[in-house]
Amino acid sequence: MKHLKLLACLASLAWSFSAHAEPPSPAPSSAALPPAAPAHSRSLRTAGWITVGAGGALAASSAILYGVSFRENRSLKDARDNGSLREANDAFKLHLLEAKIFAVASVAALGTGITLILVSPKTHDVQMTASIGRLSLRGSF
Repeated sequence: MKHLKLLACLASLAWSFSAHAEPPSPAPSSAALPPAAPAHSRSLRTAGWITVGAGGALAASSAILYGVSFRENRSLKDARDNGSLREANDAFKLHLLEAKIFAVASVAALGTGITLILVSPKTHDVQMTASIGRLSLRGSF
């Protein structure tokens, strides 16, 4: 019996608190929030950074291939003595051509990536809304 009285007391206490509680604050309307940045501008910026990264990788590959081609150039002297000059010269020319192609591709990728980054609109809108029991932060970066 004591348990029933305790439960009834707790129920009436909870009801009295809910009757006097303030109504929850309304959620901010979507009209008050700034428009989010279009996905198009963010995707342009992301594509720009990816292209810049690819251009950097191509530039590193080009540098490695230039190193390999110059090593092949030094081995041409040894090839003259061994009689395999033609194969060594072909390997040198192939690596040098690959290095040049990678260098041109890296310049094109870096230029395209930087252009995409600079052309995409920058958004830094931030809005913070606070209410009792709720904090929201919305923005585009």
